[in-house]
Amino acid sequence: MPEPLTPNAPVSHPRHGSGYVLADMGEFVLVRFGAAIQQVPREELAAVRSLDQALSTGTLDPSGDALLRASALAIRSVNDQWGVFSRSRVQLLPHQLWVCHRVNRNYPFRWLVADDVGLGKTIEAGLVL
Repeated sequence: MPEPLTPNAPVSHPRHGSGYVLADMGEFVLVRFGAAIQQVPREELAAVRSLDQALSTGTLDPSGDALLRASALAIRSVNDQWGVFSRSRVQLLPHQLWVCHRVNRNYPFRWLVADDVGLGKTIEAGLVL
């Protein structure tokens, strides 16, 4: 029989992702995945080294994934500054946001928006309003 998983041991599951062991019941293991608690077969789980274990043994994983995640979060943070637009069901294009930003820099707004047919002048005007 495999070694029992201790409570709070980090594990990974192909469908549920990363989680922490709540109880090892032999054939099945009770695991917390985020806000959900799942009972999953033991053979579907893979033990994951905790940060303490990785630091104590000096075997750290490559940092590429962490850097990509940090970059993605930074981009999301910058994009959230346009928070009003992110919840819109209209798919905004970069040139439309550029026009909106340019017009809204100076008050009162006295701009004539003129470009090719179909580029979204109505959407741009709606953003300005």
